[in-house]
Amino acid sequence: MTEEEKNSTPINLGPQPSNAELKSLLEKNLAVSQEILDISTYIKGYVFWRKIIGFIQLVVIVVPIVLVIIYLPPFLEDLMDKLPSVVNTSSFNLNN
Repeated sequence: MTEEEKNSTPINLGPQPSNAELKSLLEKNLAVSQEILDISTYIKGYVFWRKIIGFIQLVVIVVPIVLVIIYLPPFLEDLMDKLPSVVNTSSFNLNN
């Protein structure tokens, strides 16, 4: 058999389905595709809300840490300045 004859020979794909079988297969395919669309829409919404909740959790954790870093050093400095005057009062004097 020559190369031209091999290329021109039709390939036998088995029995061809009837129109009713094709219609049934297309309807099943459509139903499965719709189910996949519904599931992917649900997953998309879930991912969207998880991103928002994750951002809120990050803000709830990071904002207090940043505020502590900003406001705690001056507060501690002021406290350390006042501490000797509190410790040196007569009510805390143990030498009496």
